Parts: sequence; structure tokens; C-alpha cells
Amino acid sequence: MATNYASATTPIPGLRPPDKLSLGSNSKENWRLFYQRWTTYTKLAKMDQQPENVKVAFFLHLLDDDALRTFNSFQFNSPPENRTIQEIIDQFDHFAIGDTNETYERYLFNKRKQEKGEAFDTFLADLSRKIKSCNFCEQCRDSILRDKIILGIWSAEIQTDLLKVRALDLQKSIDICKAAENAESQNKMMRTGNIEDSTVNKISHKRDMSTKRNCRYCGGNHTFANKEKCPAYGKTCSKCKRQNHFARVCKAGGYDKPRQSHGSQSHPKKKMVRTVHEESENDSDDDWIYTINNDDDQDAITKEVKCRMKAGQQDVIFLIDTGATVNILPQHLVKREDIRPTIKRLTQYNGETLKTAGVVRTDL
Repeated sequence: MATNYASATTPIPGLRPPDKLSLGSNSKENWRLFYQRWTTYTKLAKMDQQPENVKVAFFLHLLDDDALRTFNSFQFNSPPENRTIQEIIDQFDHFAIGDTNETYERYLFNKRKQEKGEAFDTFLADLSRKIKSCNFCEQCRDSILRDKIILGIWSAEIQTDLLKVRALDLQKSIDICKAAENAESQNKMMRTGNIEDSTVNKISHKRDMSTKRNCRYCGGNHTFANKEKCPAYGKTCSKCKRQNHFARVCKAGGYDKPRQSHGSQSHPKKKMVRTVHEESENDSDDDWIYTINNDDDQDAITKEVKCRMKAGQQDVIFLIDTGATVNILPQHLVKREDIRPTIKRLTQYNGETLKTAGVVRTDL
């Protein structure tokens, strides 16, 4: 019997059974992968030629300890000697997958976006897997997947290229995304000699956070593995009254005291504009925000230079951001429909990013 079983289940030399089922914390996905491997193996090994009790025994042999305990907890209508492999599979289906929550599955599908640096094939494969649980009709599934690719693609340039195409279908959108990804890879290879060199050069621009270097926030020399280790973190600058840097490295700059002549009446103090400086950044999608201030005396906090602008139908006093490429304003001052989306990220003087709702054009 053992000889017949071996010859029937291994008709292909070197064919190995699937790894044991381990449900783990992600039982739904782990079960689906195991069942896919099980189905493939049983076809190649011609398991359909085996008696039902042999198929059941072999299936149970492929369960790890936790999965076997789960099996022992199942309630069957038939006695053990009459159980079929399909009954056992149905029990694991119900346990690992259960009743599909269509709304939640569609939520997971709709929120999926391509991550920066993620290969398009990986992004597409995950979307294709998620859409299967959404119960979309067969006639509209391709168009929904096409729309999700356009909305979820990381590159704004590729997204624009997709929107330009008339009568865009799913396959054409996939071809455009793959062609753009391949072109970028080929462009790197042409400029650097090979893809490996391109990758190394890109990584070499990143700073080693474990190496000590001069800090632009405290002026000292320390590692940058943890920003909370910087002595200036959480401190307030005595010059500009902002946090997370010391006065000696303040980007608002210093201000000079007006000189006085002996024996003569002192002249009124001249308002000095604090200077701003921008440190070079490689990311072209970052904008830096600075403000321009003036001082009436040495101990004054800051008096802002402002101007009157029109936001919607109302006049608003704005603080001018000089040295920056953008100015900021509260969202409640403009109409929602006037706000246009943007991929720009705003970076403050202390290196922290500022989340924005979009961009809007106003009149002076």
C-alpha cells in the first residue's frame, strides 16, 4: 500500500508537497496561499486517484500543531471515517475567511496606494488580489482596477500621462506604467553605466545617522540617530522664540544695536530685517517656509511684516513669507472648491514638514 501511494502521489521526479499550514496572525491570507499550493500539488501528484481517507490523512499531515488544534475544534456532521477532504476544506474556509465584509474589503482596496520605491508589478499584484474580495461585477472589474491604478500611482508624471490617453483601458494603463518604470531604470543605467552603480550612488547621498557631525539646531557635534538626543530639542530660542534650536544657530539671524555717539542725543533704533537662509535639499518636491520679521528693540519678541490680501470675498491680513516659494493661510478662509491638490511638501526652518490641504490662488 505504501508503495502504491508513493508512486501515485509522486509521478513527477522531485515533486515536493507544500509546506505545512501555519495559520498565524494572518490566518486569512496564510490559508489562501496554502490552499492554492495544495490544489496545485494534488493535481500534479494525481491525488484524485487516491481513496478519500488517504487524501484526508495526507491533508492532516500538512497541518502544523496550531492548525491541527484548530481542526480538532471543528464540528462535523459525519463520523471521522466518513469525512471528505472537501468537508475539511470548507471548515477551514469558514474559520480563516468567514463571511466576507464587502464594505470593509472595498475600503482596503480603495485606500491602497503605491508606496515610494515600490515596483509597479508589486502594486498591481496587490490590487488584483484585493479586488477579488470586493464582489465587483465582472463587467466593471477591469475599469475599476484601471481607475485605481490611475488614482493610486505614486508618480504624478505617470498619472498625468494616463489621464491624457483617450479610451484608456486596463491593459493600456498597465503597459504605460510598466514602460515608464522601465524607461526610468534604463535612464539610470545610461547615466551611470549600470543599474547597480546608480543604486549605490543614490544611497551614498544619504547621511550616516550614526556618525557624529555638526548639528544645525544646537551648533554642537553629535550623532543623529535620534532627534531627541539633540540638546536643542524641545528648547525655545531666545532670539526668535521658536522651538528646537539655540540662538547661536538661529536662522532668523542676529540684529545689530544702533550705535550711539558720546555726548549726543541717541538716534531712534532702526528696524532691522532678520535674514533667512535656505539649506540645499535634493527633494524637488519640498518647499521651505520662512518668515520675515522686524524688531523695535533688542528684547522685543517680533513684529511681523504684513500685507492685506483677498481670500475669497474677504480681506485678510497676511504675514509675508520671504525667501519661500509659497505662503500659507488657514483653510477656513477659502472655499473648498478653490483648493487644488498638490504633491508639494512644505518644510519649516527646523526641518519639520507641514501637512497642507492644497494650493489656492489669491488676489493682492
